[in-house]
Amino acid sequence: MLNNYQYFLVLARSTSISQAAEELNVSHQGLSLYLKNLERELGAPLFERVPRLVLTEAGKAVLEAFSDVEFRERDLRGRLDDITKNERGELRFGLPEGRFRILMPDLLPLFKQRWPFVKLNTRCAPSAILRELLLRNELDAALLDQTAANPVTMDLMPMLDEKLFLAISEGLLASFFGEKLRLRRGSVELGDFAGLPFVLNEPGATSRTAIDEFCVTRGIVLNCVMELPQLDLHLMLASRDYAAAFCWSMYLAVVKQINSRDTGHRLRVFPVKELSARNCLMFAVKKRRSLPSYGRDLISLLRQSCTHFAVPNTSVI
Repeated sequence: MLNNYQYFLVLARSTSISQAAEELNVSHQGLSLYLKNLERELGAPLFERVPRLVLTEAGKAVLEAFSDVEFRERDLRGRLDDITKNERGELRFGLPEGRFRILMPDLLPLFKQRWPFVKLNTRCAPSAILRELLLRNELDAALLDQTAANPVTMDLMPMLDEKLFLAISEGLLASFFGEKLRLRRGSVELGDFAGLPFVLNEPGATSRTAIDEFCVTRGIVLNCVMELPQLDLHLMLASRDYAAAFCWSMYLAVVKQINSRDTGHRLRVFPVKELSARNCLMFAVKKRRSLPSYGRDLISLLRQSCTHFAVPNTSVI
């Protein structure tokens, strides 16, 4: 029953046998035969096949069992790598796309230098999607926003406690408010900016939820002209006087990069009065998962990288 159990796991997330066969690089006929034999062995149909593959109740039970087998196998391999001091392996790590562009260009070469025979496969997606991939054993670890982190199903390690900031270009400030506000420093009232265009994260994202809840309690209606999941792209648009934006502490590094290379499109960053929203960035693994030494070293490298963003100083931006 457990021979090639990974075939079933791929079938379970596919819409057709053809799609699964292509992902597995096996023939349609061979995969159909595998499924037919498995259903005969278990004595129950595992999928409805028309118009697309859909798990039956028996199939859902098999999926749960095989997912647990996969998890235990990967956990065992990690433990054995530690016991045998094996420095070869694979680690599947997921993180949001914007975080990747900030953290990984420096971290990947360093990790490769320290673990030359370990393949670090990265996956970029919003935190909510990464959470599901982690729980389905398609990732070994993930860097998640706190709203996607679940202490019931995951072991969590805090990496960075972030604050939310308003970012706006000097050009947009001047055109809407004149020189007086353009030169202002310190925190601002968000209601004063309600007439500006804003680019916001998609509904359900951590920053968007925090902003929406804050606006509701203050009776503020923001003029949202675009929704995008990548916060670094928000800042690039903001620097072109397109719209104001919000960013978490880590993304102040993007603001500094923009301001250092393009003095004609400078961004200003302000804390928002009474906006107490925080985001604790978490390193997450599935409960009871043991990472090998190279996985624990990745945690250490990420923690060192995140310390650079722990005390944001907007006065130098």
